[in-house]
Amino acid sequence: MLTDLAAACRKSGLPVTEIDGWRTRGHGSLSAVETIACHHTATPKSAAGDYPSLRVVRDGRSDLPGPLSQLGLGRDGTVYVIAAGVAYHAGATFTTAQDNWHAIGIEAEHDGVSPWPPAQYAAYVRLVAALCEHYGLAPARALGHKEIATPKGRKIDPNFDMIQFRSDVTREIANLRALRRKPIRRTLRKITTAIQQAKADGYTGLADALKKNRERARKNHAR
Repeated sequence: MLTDLAAACRKSGLPVTEIDGWRTRGHGSLSAVETIACHHTATPKSAAGDYPSLRVVRDGRSDLPGPLSQLGLGRDGTVYVIAAGVAYHAGATFTTAQDNWHAIGIEAEHDGVSPWPPAQYAAYVRLVAALCEHYGLAPARALGHKEIATPKGRKIDPNFDMIQFRSDVTREIANLRALRRKPIRRTLRKITTAIQQAKADGYTGLADALKKNRERARKNHAR
């Protein structure tokens, strides 16, 4: 079971809502995570709320038991963590790597007809980028339902350009990596500054430099 799924989603910086029972919900455990499958719910705009499809995605339909995806994406960009186990979202696929036992499914709240609100689309990009980074997947493994469903043409979701989407995911991954590097750079700059100051005060060697920096910090704290 993907009990780390909520933590993976939070790396996107998006708001995350954990649905009760998600850690044990699913049709068994995934064999591996090899694909992120992108869907839209095709729920009418008239349906009220941020994620009106939650009940169906969690509990299923009369012809298909839930969960129907591991994740939901609300209209305002909130991520709903629904299941840690296998979800029936993909149906028949071209390869094993794309099937329900190897793919995390995201059902985004959208009517499947209208243009995507920029904020929701940007959230979709950020979520998929975070999942790719967390599970060690290349952006090429982010695929639309319309790309993995067999026979070709069986599905049309999501109704945006997946080539552009993967390009946007690639850019977002670069942004995430840059943000992770910033604290490291700040720490290195602090160490370098401490060593330079300590040397100027007559100390030599890293140990002496760090010792002098600690002494300076204690004096500043005592003031």
